[in-house]
Amino acid sequence: MALQEQKTITCQGTQNPKWNATMQFTLRDLKQDVLCFTVYDRDLFSPNDFQGRTEVRVADVLHQCQQTKGPVTKRLKLYEVEQGEIVIKLDVHVFEKLKSVAPRKND
Repeated sequence: MALQEQKTITCQGTQNPKWNATMQFTLRDLKQDVLCFTVYDRDLFSPNDFQGRTEVRVADVLHQCQQTKGPVTKRLKLYEVEQGEIVIKLDVHVFEKLKSVAPRKND
């Protein structure tokens, strides 16, 4: 997936934020790519607080999407912290590359 990064908006005044964001990423290798999620608590007058990190393999999501024939919802534990989790809804759409076609010669 290379280094693609996207951020959600900040949800003010809640201990249980719901972002309801849609994001798209370009995949390079369906078997090897991994989506990584890092969660922070935004602070205005001090450094943001790290809330945890987790990841999911794209191959696993693709397999589950094929089985359910649609998006899958996953509850992922946040690591590097004592507790925490995120719930995400994922879907994988695979588009084949267009093959280059030589222009036709007029007869």
